[in-house]
Amino acid sequence: MEKALVFIGFNILSLLPILFWLFFFLWQDRKKPEPKKWLFGVYLSGFLIAPLIWLLETSFFQNGALFSPDQLLQKSLWLCFSGALIEESIKFLAVYLIIKRNTHCDESTDPIIYLVTGALGFASLENILAALSFAISKTNFVELISLLGGRFLGANFLHALMAVIIGTAWGWGVKRCYSPQRITKLIFIGLSLAILIHMLFNYSLITSQTYLILPVGGSLFLLAIIFLWFFQLLDVPSKNLKGKDFYK
Repeated sequence: MEKALVFIGFNILSLLPILFWLFFFLWQDRKKPEPKKWLFGVYLSGFLIAPLIWLLETSFFQNGALFSPDQLLQKSLWLCFSGALIEESIKFLAVYLIIKRNTHCDESTDPIIYLVTGALGFASLENILAALSFAISKTNFVELISLLGGRFLGANFLHALMAVIIGTAWGWGVKRCYSPQRITKLIFIGLSLAILIHMLFNYSLITSQTYLILPVGGSLFLLAIIFLWFFQLLDVPSKNLKGKDFYK
């Protein structure tokens, strides 16, 4: 019974960082909030695609064996790039397929809100599994708080920020009334930037390059400020948008 309570407690605590970031971004959209059913749908999609992402990552990571022992740099970069590419691409695609027929997409900030919600759904399962694996070997809540604090400022923040970058590129094209082809190019640029940043973040972690942690962390913080400023710009109404404006 005690062990079950520990597992439940660890699961609840693992979702607190996610709830903070989720409420933070939903508060940004408080003027005209999105329907809860759509938000839940994209959150659930992010949660459910996690096993698919991990399966694909495992398949790609196995190719790392093709590198010789003296190709450590190439192997590390391959692992970091393939992981970032798979995660960011599939997270985006899962949300896009759900909301592309959503007539409530009537603001240029909506892509940000939906993509962030989906990304945090994915991060939720990551946190739960991390907490459960931690609970199997340890039952110290203080150490768990330390783990989740690291994920709150690290992986969870990264997932949300990458979604903001892609969503900003998408929303900017809509706000400026660009053609569907030009919006697609902007999304591709945003997605490419997110993959690159995610790759650098992964590289600093798996290679334990301590000299990279501070500049990478500082860069993420700076990007967060910049893109939150962009969010405010996108939040200024320019025209009455409809769902079809997003998905022609």
